Amino acid sequence: MNVVVNATALVAAPSIAVAGPSEDARLLDIEARIWELYELAHQHDDEISKLHCHCVDQLKSLSETRPDMDSKQRWDFITQTPESKEHTRLVTLTDPYHDQIEALVREMWPIRARTAEGRRAKFEVLIACCMGPDWERNDKDADWDAMMARSLLLEFIGGKEGEELRQRFAA
Repeated sequence: MNVVVNATALVAAPSIAVAGPSEDARLLDIEARIWELYELAHQHDDEISKLHCHCVDQLKSLSETRPDMDSKQRWDFITQTPESKEHTRLVTLTDPYHDQIEALVREMWPIRARTAEGRRAKFEVLIACCMGPDWERNDKDADWDAMMARSLLLEFIGGKEGEELRQRFAA
C-alpha cells in the first residue's frame, strides 16, 4: 500500500489548552476498524510468503536447468503452476481488505489528533500500514534512519502513550 502521509497532521499540537479524550473519538473509531481489516488482510501472510518463496526457487531452478527458455517463458511456466495460482488466489482474497484500509487511512489523516491517544493511533497506523515491516523492528534491529524518525514521532506523541510505545520498540 503506497499512501502518502502528511506527517505534520500526525504531530500537530492541539489548538486548545486541554483536549478531552472524546475529541479523538473519530480517530480511535477509524483505528479500531483498520485493525479489524488488518487482521483479515494479513490472515494468509504465512502461506503467501511460503508460496512466493517456492515460486522464486522454481524460477531460479528453471534458469539453471532450462537455458533454452527466455525469462518470459520461464515466468509464464511458473505462473501456470498450482503454487503460483494459489499465491495469486490468496493475494486476490486480501486485496479488498487492503483497499479498505487505504481508504480509512486517507479518511484518518486529515483529522487532527488532539490528544496523545489520538497521536498514538495515527502513529501505530503509520508504522504498520504505511511504513512497512522495517519500521516495526525493535531499536536493536532497526535501521538508524527509521529508529531516529520513530524516536522523534514518539517524542511528539508524549505522555504515557508515547512511553509505552517507546518501551515496545526498546531492544
